[in-house]
Amino acid sequence: MGEHLGMLDVLLDAANISTFMDRLYYQRRIYEQDKQLVKAYFARTKELQSKKEQLAWQKERLNSNIRAIQGYQKQLKESVLLDKLLVDKLKSSQRAYEAAEAQLQQESYRIQLQIQRSTKGIQGPVAGSTGQFMMPVNGPMTSNFGYRVHPVYRSRRFHSGQDFGVRRGTPIKAADGGTVIHAGWQGGYGKTVIINHGNIHGANLTTLYAHMSSISVHQGQSVSRGQIVGLVGSTGLSTGPHLHFEVRQNGKPVNPRNYLR
Repeated sequence: MGEHLGMLDVLLDAANISTFMDRLYYQRRIYEQDKQLVKAYFARTKELQSKKEQLAWQKERLNSNIRAIQGYQKQLKESVLLDKLLVDKLKSSQRAYEAAEAQLQQESYRIQLQIQRSTKGIQGPVAGSTGQFMMPVNGPMTSNFGYRVHPVYRSRRFHSGQDFGVRRGTPIKAADGGTVIHAGWQGGYGKTVIINHGNIHGANLTTLYAHMSSISVHQGQSVSRGQIVGLVGSTGLSTGPHLHFEVRQNGKPVNPRNYLR
């Protein structure tokens, strides 16, 4: 109010009407300028507040992105570490697999020598032997005779028989009549039965049944075609219940497909 009285005093103090009008004009100009300045001030203040809020939002977004990047970096570091652990485990598993395969190859050669010693001097077929073998179990063949490539390690190894995927405890039948020359533990083959069928067409034939859970016959026992010699298991170097079946000619593995009927 004092300010308005001061302005009024200035106007009333004019010496004449002309001076009064001039002073009134300038007072109005000053008032309008002040009004524009105040308006500009509040507009600028509002603009600055908006920019301040925008900067705060951008800062929070930046911090959020930084946290996300840090999280991704942590995940990447953990992923790299996990990959290294998996590679190390795979290499360790591969070494174990190759060692097991080498052991089975050595065991196969020992079986060859064992059969050759046990059948030396035997002439003609063993009583009850026909030279034509029946299926030892009823089930799908999961691995064939011959060379096979490991699906992961890509290593090439010789498989000396046929594998049949059947349940643990499934009865295993003698493929043909003959004499048991081995019934017991056979290294990586686990619980194993080997039956000598004698000399047929000028060559000694034996059949081998491995990874059994139990054995029903003994060494020196005569068995007939289809007689139960044991039960399916997963003993020795085995990844699960199955029957590993071999046919050997003069102690050496041959393809069972040529004999199974």
